[in-house]
Amino acid sequence: MYQTMSLPLYSGSFEEYHGWGDLRAELAALGCDGMEGIWSGEEFPEDLPADLVIGYHLTFYPDWLDFYRHAFTAVQGRRHCWSSTGRICGARQG
Repeated sequence: MYQTMSLPLYSGSFEEYHGWGDLRAELAALGCDGMEGIWSGEEFPEDLPADLVIGYHLTFYPDWLDFYRHAFTAVQGRRHCWSSTGRICGARQG
């Protein structure tokens, strides 16, 4: 089982860290393998290293069920922005 730190994927959450290397060092100091991202309603930071986010906290039941079933397009019409959804599941808009 992975050890993670839950962190909202919100630009303000990252302000206390001095770059991704600092966040990586904090995760290591806490004995974490990475972070569990929590969708915050805004686009993911473009430069967020993919290997830092090893889990994603699905915020409500319909999302996790659709992700489990690989029904990625079902998520598109909800409150999520498509580009963020695509980053999570690897789906492409189309």
